[in-house]
Amino acid sequence: MSKQKKKKQLPLPLYDELTNLDQSLFNEEGAWHTPDYITDNMVHTFRYYQNAALRFFHYSQVTKEFRHRKINHVLFNMATGSGKTDLMAGLILYLYQEHGYQNFLFLVNTKGVLNKTIDNLTNKSSDKYLYTPDIEIDGERVEIRRVSTFPKIQSKNTIYLKLDTVQSVASDIYTQKENAMGEEDYARDKVVILADEAHHYSASTKTEKEMERSWEKAIETILNARKDNKLLEFTATIDLDNKNIYEKYKDKVIYRYALDRYIQDKYSKNVKRIQSSNSSEE
Repeated sequence: MSKQKKKKQLPLPLYDELTNLDQSLFNEEGAWHTPDYITDNMVHTFRYYQNAALRFFHYSQVTKEFRHRKINHVLFNMATGSGKTDLMAGLILYLYQEHGYQNFLFLVNTKGVLNKTIDNLTNKSSDKYLYTPDIEIDGERVEIRRVSTFPKIQSKNTIYLKLDTVQSVASDIYTQKENAMGEEDYARDKVVILADEAHHYSASTKTEKEMERSWEKAIETILNARKDNKLLEFTATIDLDNKNIYEKYKDKVIYRYALDRYIQDKYSKNVKRIQSSNSSEE
């Protein structure tokens, strides 16, 4: 049997441009590294690829190549277990300190993931908490406060974190229940959406039932409520071979750290992956 040809890698213009910029001697931000206010306030030390993912995002927000382009929707495609939640925790501090964001909406697809994330980001008594007990930036204490709605009057040195399922947030957008957040609430102050397991939120790019399409529409409604709202998606699974998915995300993939690289770097536990079209070696 003849050896199967290796599948051609699809171009990802944003990621490719950032990769070239990262290697360029003319990059004005070339000496940038993960700031002390992140490394000093987090329990875990970033691995090289987490530092690179944060650096690529930083480039997209500040370098002259991107300064006049609106990069407000990106996707981090990173292997399961590679520390996406740590990266999210670091991005929260980065966007708060460098770009003045205080409101963060963390979206998940299931209650189980939601409870884990609550421990990761807000429960100081949990051994899964990712920050140091007292977050301090530039000599001032910064509080991370879990909320169900973003307050109209916001306190200094406070990060507001709303953690919810996409189903619940979509329901609130469409039904306008009392004490729920509607479109106008996301238009009042700038918001960052952190969408975990993002492959669940692209229903309109596939043939899916109407309920799932509404999730994607709800996220787009929040993103578009203000020009400076941002959407950061995270997933280990993205079907770029699907033409519709590829067209949606080809200009949004900002960093990739695939499972094969994760295994090659020996960070992964033993993984048995079976794919019938591949040779045993592949």
